[in-house]
Amino acid sequence: MRSATEETAQLPKAESDLSALQHELHPIGASIAELFGCLRQKYLRGQLRGEYKPFISRVLETGAKPQLSDLPSRKRKRLEEFARKKGLDWGDVQFHLRYRLKTVEDLFSVFHLDGGLREVIKRGYNLSIMPLNIAIGNKDLLNKFIPKKDFFTDHFAKSWDPYGIFNKGSKIFNGKQYLASQKFKRSVLMNITSACPIGCVGCYKGEFTRITGKRFCTNLAKAVNQQSKSLVGHLNRHSEIKSVIISGGEPLLLSNGGIKKMLCHFRNAKYLAELRICTGIIFQGLPFRIDERLLSILGDFERETGIKINFNAHLSHPAQFSPEALIAIKKIAKKGFPINTQVPLQRNVNIFPGEWQKTISTLLELARLQGASGIRPYKYILHMNVGSIEYSLPLEFMLKVLAELKYRIDHPLPETWQPVSYSILCKQGNILLSPQLLFTTNKKVCKYKDSVEYRIPVPAGDCRWRIVKYVEPLLKGFNDDPDSLRKTKSAFDSALKNKIEDRLHKKGGTFVC
Repeated sequence: MRSATEETAQLPKAESDLSALQHELHPIGASIAELFGCLRQKYLRGQLRGEYKPFISRVLETGAKPQLSDLPSRKRKRLEEFARKKGLDWGDVQFHLRYRLKTVEDLFSVFHLDGGLREVIKRGYNLSIMPLNIAIGNKDLLNKFIPKKDFFTDHFAKSWDPYGIFNKGSKIFNGKQYLASQKFKRSVLMNITSACPIGCVGCYKGEFTRITGKRFCTNLAKAVNQQSKSLVGHLNRHSEIKSVIISGGEPLLLSNGGIKKMLCHFRNAKYLAELRICTGIIFQGLPFRIDERLLSILGDFERETGIKINFNAHLSHPAQFSPEALIAIKKIAKKGFPINTQVPLQRNVNIFPGEWQKTISTLLELARLQGASGIRPYKYILHMNVGSIEYSLPLEFMLKVLAELKYRIDHPLPETWQPVSYSILCKQGNILLSPQLLFTTNKKVCKYKDSVEYRIPVPAGDCRWRIVKYVEPLLKGFNDDPDSLRKTKSAFDSALKNKIEDRLHKKGGTFVC
């Protein structure tokens, strides 16, 4: 596999190789989706063997064979010959980077979407949808990558830096050189690139990854080499820092050679215990990047230094447990590296406020797939309003979902398959959510700001508490009742006063608040 080079990290301008490919397919009478399906089927026929086949079959519970549409034999043969002549390989990282969907014309011709998105893209939205996500074709999953009309619209509840990573007080410099961001005493976040081809609309670094015109470093390996050397010097002056989170953009755009050079510097970190690679490639559309060379470099580093390597993998939807992603997971597992998932909770991607049962079944299936594949469901994240208010979720609804998904007494899934935490990541720190917040949180509906404000009590250390303000968009029919929390608490108190234990016994053990 050719490395994701420094030139790749700059990301090509929106010149559509996909459109050119589509024109070449016209004489065959085939679509892009049919070509991708044909390439994918050929790739998986060669991969689903040995230890991969039973693993994928067991996780998916439907057999290892992917559910792909069958093409007429004549068309399939013509597509296979077309792919052979052009040297198209589904397993090649460069193929996926080159033929991702990048232009308005691609968006309309592949998905036939309403032209209202044209103006958003013309304003400078950096469109990108990976071939794997096109091939998977799940409508809810694709909603994660298709831009929204309000992307450039300001709103009180939107922020380009919701977690305060780029606040003046959070950034670490060596002179004028930016090294990392630090919000917590024992860890730093090392952003090694602003480039990302994955294309998530709601990325909290969307100002860098989804808006065109940003200048990306053209020699990524050289820049990261200097950055990591300077950062290690800083780490050695601060023995309390034990963990470095390597992030981007997409940090694994860095070539294997560049990663090896970076790790050579971290060998000199005296107090470091852990490196976490925060990546979207496993599930979001580029699992082919996980190759044996990369894993060998990481394995040698961990074995020789004792510094633990973890993957923090971005995940959103059950459909992302593709055979390709599971192959990458199996490769990583064979080397003994843990995979911790981070799941942004987004409306009409994995949460459906108007459809309770669909929401619960989606999240239960997501939990089952994580547990069955041996990865750790780590952090589910609420409040991803960066790219669009359309992704926003009402806090009260999510607290009820959380009660069902994690805190039920008779839970349908093993505890190790449930997320470690539901969190709001904000400038003050991480707020860990629990359904009990329904009884302790204050609410204010601010119609003039088109938003709802919550005051949430959180521990602040040394037996102290503080109140953190959390703001979400006003969503009619979901969070616009200013008395909803009072009514919830009142109903619960009333049930207690009426001897709830007796009533539960007589009515079959159920109580709906």
